Amino acid sequence: MNFTSSDSPLQGVLSRLECVKPNGEGKYIARCPAHDDGNPSLSIGIGDDNKVLLHCFAGCTSDAITKAIGFTTRDLFTSKNGHANGKPKSAARSFNSMGEAIAEYEKQLGRTKAIWNYYDADGEICGLVLRWDAPTGKTIRPIARDVFGGWTLTAMPDPRPLYQLPDLATTKTIIVVEGEKCVDAARSLGFIATTSSGGSNAATKSDWRPLAGKDVLILPDNDAPGRKYAETVAAILAKLNPPAKVRVLELPGLADKGDLVDWIDAHGDAATPDDLRAEIESLAAKAGKAATSPTHHIFDGPPLILGESGEQIPQFPCEELPFVLANFVRAAAESVQVPPDLIALTVLAVAAGGLARKFVVNGDGGQWIEPVNIFTAVAAEPGERKSAAMRLALSPVSELEREEIERMRPIVAAAAAEKETLSQRLKKLQADVAKCVDETEREQGMREIARLAVEVENYLVPALPTFIIDDETQESVGKTLAQNNGRLLQAAAEGTLFEIVAGRYSDGENYDVYLKGHAGDPLICGRTSRERYRVERPALTCAMLVQPEVFRKIGSDKARGLGFLGRWAYGVPNPAVGFRKCSTTPINELVSLTYAEVVRLLWTWPLPESETVVTFDDEAAQILLDWREKIEPRLRPDGDLKPLGAWGSKLVGLTVRIAAVCHLVDEALESRLNDPAPITAERLAAAIKLAEGYFIPHAFRAFGLMAEPPGYGLANRLLGWLTRKPEIDQFQTRQAYQQHKGARGDCRTVADLKPALELLEAYGYLHAVPMPREAGPGRGPSALWAVNPQWIR
Repeated sequence: MNFTSSDSPLQGVLSRLECVKPNGEGKYIARCPAHDDGNPSLSIGIGDDNKVLLHCFAGCTSDAITKAIGFTTRDLFTSKNGHANGKPKSAARSFNSMGEAIAEYEKQLGRTKAIWNYYDADGEICGLVLRWDAPTGKTIRPIARDVFGGWTLTAMPDPRPLYQLPDLATTKTIIVVEGEKCVDAARSLGFIATTSSGGSNAATKSDWRPLAGKDVLILPDNDAPGRKYAETVAAILAKLNPPAKVRVLELPGLADKGDLVDWIDAHGDAATPDDLRAEIESLAAKAGKAATSPTHHIFDGPPLILGESGEQIPQFPCEELPFVLANFVRAAAESVQVPPDLIALTVLAVAAGGLARKFVVNGDGGQWIEPVNIFTAVAAEPGERKSAAMRLALSPVSELEREEIERMRPIVAAAAAEKETLSQRLKKLQADVAKCVDETEREQGMREIARLAVEVENYLVPALPTFIIDDETQESVGKTLAQNNGRLLQAAAEGTLFEIVAGRYSDGENYDVYLKGHAGDPLICGRTSRERYRVERPALTCAMLVQPEVFRKIGSDKARGLGFLGRWAYGVPNPAVGFRKCSTTPINELVSLTYAEVVRLLWTWPLPESETVVTFDDEAAQILLDWREKIEPRLRPDGDLKPLGAWGSKLVGLTVRIAAVCHLVDEALESRLNDPAPITAERLAAAIKLAEGYFIPHAFRAFGLMAEPPGYGLANRLLGWLTRKPEIDQFQTRQAYQQHKGARGDCRTVADLKPALELLEAYGYLHAVPMPREAGPGRGPSALWAVNPQWIR
């Protein structure tokens, strides 16, 4: 593949690299020039900011890579598509100062009417919005600070800061309006107010997290775009962590397309700013009272927001994994078009399952010992290709299991035959002794029977190896653990494990095998003494891909109280359905083979008599101590992790286990599993980033699902249906049932709709219309539901 550096920055970069291969649309992989790279580990692509992106899975920085090929950071900027209108597309012109950028606009449009400054989190100006008024209407233009400290005539990069960002931390109550002019008007009344840049259609491009936990009053413009903007902002704020408390107030008396500025002007000079502020506060208080009261017979106003719980969830950060696992996760997720979370958490469990009972990690140089087996559970809706994702991640273990079964089959058959021969000898001897009349011979025979009976009883026929199980009872899991030296991986793309422990095959919940299998405590299982098995140090690993409905059903008090739910590493990614590519890139053969080789190495590593202990180096030990001291106060009654219960108290243990698993994968790649080095500060820091940046927010979303009211999931799907059908102003229950029956298992009968419909009625989306029953036999009419006309769909 030949490139010339004069074609474009992307092609210039590719021309200076070795072993360049396509790796998806607009993406490439090559050897990294910043280190001795025998296995191509450099990913190259184009980012949304029109910059050539360089990412080395071995950890080399972008600066080191560009320096190695003789480029600078500025040389990496290019147009997104290379050319426009048949001519090379140039980058946005950069000015040395804001004044020069403003002057350039004023050459074209004349003197500005208003200029609004936007500030970043450090209080520095990062962008401006300029306005011109003319008889034909207003003109809005943006200016943004670029990465080199210059100023360009472009919008600020996403996510954009909110207007008046520095003031938002100073108060609990904030007004949100559309447009900087309205913010200034609200501030003139004494409110702290904000808006997003880019107009009514750009709300999703801003970072709304500064409003998390705030009391927010949205004052929409009196037109369809204004109400849509209010709905979009309210939906975003409801998903923050913690969610904002949102009220939407439509100001009375506004003309069509009117806004807060028009409302203030309509009052004239007779009303003071204090009067106007008091009136808005009074109207807001009434709006709040109406919003918190369930509506049953009349619609008191717009409905409360009923959206998916949880914050805007982060995607799994693959870069925190060992590069072999990261490469496979990315490639597999791209191949089957699933969120990388499904692959990543399963791959972590696969690695942990191979290392379990072979290694443990000492957390503090004392008595704190953690096994390395982990439990992972990812929730994804039906149609998210969970089974395909799991097959890819488990493939090397499944293949190894098949090979081991074939190897062991003749050995097991020979042992079974030998035991059967001994049993037949025992039976024959018993028959002979029973006929014996000589007392001496009979006593000798009885002694031989006793000896042979003990030999038969103690003769253990090895079981065929089992590496992976799926849907098993607790007794079966315990028995299989015992037969496999206390090591087992339970993996499934359904939620049957949670249903079983909750009592599907028994009269009550039973978590014993999972509690002890996770902790490594001695496990005794089996209903009778003859069938009883004892496992001294069980190491059960679990990898589950389930539907969100499973989480909604499992959140019992007993499951929480026993700590069962606290032992899982949760993932609840945003859905991929509707955003998937139809043409995908197969997994690179080298990536697949490398992953398979590492997994086989971990699973075939000899099982020692006692586990090898892995420790932390001095720097990592200090980082771990700092992490423990950071987490502990967050578990207090007023701490942010307290709502997660036992999960928060096991977070440090999960961090240690993941750090150990990833470290041992690194050591396996260096052929050092026989004498692994201490875990490094870098590897522990990556595990802490996973814990804090990924597992904590996903645990909040998972436990949020467990706490949701009955019918919550179906209620959201009903809202989705009604949103897609804005022409529906009323519908019958049977009509809704026909649209949703059987799709996800929670709508098998018309009666299953009742909790969802009642929830939507309580929130003010629907109103049950009484239906008179006609005289005579037969089924009564299906219930009729009116849709709130004030709900913006």
